[in-house]
Amino acid sequence: MDTIFAPITAVHKTSIITLRISGQEADKIFKIFSIKKTIKARYAHLCELKYADKIIDKALLIYFPAPNSFTGEDIIEISIHGSLAIYKQIIAILANINGFRWAEPGEFSKRAFLNNKLDLLQAEAINDLIKAQTTKQSERALAQLQGKYSNFFLEFREKFIEIRAYLEAFIDFPDEDIPEEKFTEINNIIGDLKYRISKLQQNFNKEKAIMQGINISIIGPVNAGKSSLINYLVGKEVSIVSDIAGTTRDLIEVNLDLAGYAVTLIDTAGLREYSNDKIEQIGINKTKEKAANSDFKILLLAADQIAEIANYQDYIDANSLVVINKCELNTNSDGAYANITKNSLKISVKKQLNLDLLLKKITTLIAENYNLEDNIAINKERHYNIVNEIYVELAKIDLTNDLVIIAEILRRCTFLLEKIVGLIDVEDILDKIFLSFCIGK
Repeated sequence: MDTIFAPITAVHKTSIITLRISGQEADKIFKIFSIKKTIKARYAHLCELKYADKIIDKALLIYFPAPNSFTGEDIIEISIHGSLAIYKQIIAILANINGFRWAEPGEFSKRAFLNNKLDLLQAEAINDLIKAQTTKQSERALAQLQGKYSNFFLEFREKFIEIRAYLEAFIDFPDEDIPEEKFTEINNIIGDLKYRISKLQQNFNKEKAIMQGINISIIGPVNAGKSSLINYLVGKEVSIVSDIAGTTRDLIEVNLDLAGYAVTLIDTAGLREYSNDKIEQIGINKTKEKAANSDFKILLLAADQIAEIANYQDYIDANSLVVINKCELNTNSDGAYANITKNSLKISVKKQLNLDLLLKKITTLIAENYNLEDNIAINKERHYNIVNEIYVELAKIDLTNDLVIIAEILRRCTFLLEKIVGLIDVEDILDKIFLSFCIGK
């Protein structure tokens, strides 16, 4: 197998660039760069890198011998000064060493998986951890990397194997009946497994939102103050604010961190039945589509628009918050406001009234709906599709049927679980998984 190399830090104007070399011929670089000092494993050594009798750089070098390394192979990591000129020289030298080549995206992690340093769930977690932008994302990715999710699925696998082994014993002795108490026990175990699988299915979209971002659309009629509100929540002007109706014509998306959750706030075109402006009408159609697909909606109306609330009933559900802006306006709308919804709030962006309460309410709603810290959940389509297949198979089990059929169903479930963790040959999906990684990981 080729020895591979790649930078494992960003390559730009910086103080340090670190290169990783992995493979059975990694130690060739000692001779190539004329490193004569004794290199002790897992210790940092300051070395002169020479080539053709010319000093290229003074670098920090660490050697991780196989199998006690990230990839399970010999690894050498070289931290050079962050000069692009030095970096280009060293890369050119490495590329010309026989048996060396540039690492493909995710290839270090792929080799770690192939060498049994990580299972497939843990390898996928590395990518999630690298991409994490909030504490919730990093916490969940780290739990998966540490094996919490793997242990969950391996426990399932052991249950399937245990039940199957027991049933197959009775297949070999067809004259024997399964004891009633054992029959009940197996039924209970299968029922519990089905329940836990169903929880994975139910929490899939929530976990996916935690890892990819929770979408909150701010919708409402024109001139309700949507752009002013999103500018306040983000802390800078990202949307144009104007008294002219229909100013916002396209979707404006802004990312922020709310109590550790990644949130995407979406400013939308003001809703009205008809607009002579074709561009605005396209924006309105986009608003309706985005509202239907958002995780949460903030329906924003000005105080003098409350009477129109009936026009927006389709947007009010368990995942929406009704907010009445411009509450400083003198209107006779208290009666109408009282009947809107319990998830409602009066604010004034202009007067800075109750905006802290609004932010707190949004944060509370997110925390209440996405608090999955004590639960194993899945966020990748690959896992979700496999879990769905397992549930379909489990639903077929009836212990009054032929035990051979039930044993085959359990064998199929075991096989599917092994695909999640990577205990079986999954070469057909490895390239797809690891190519989504960045270079150097």
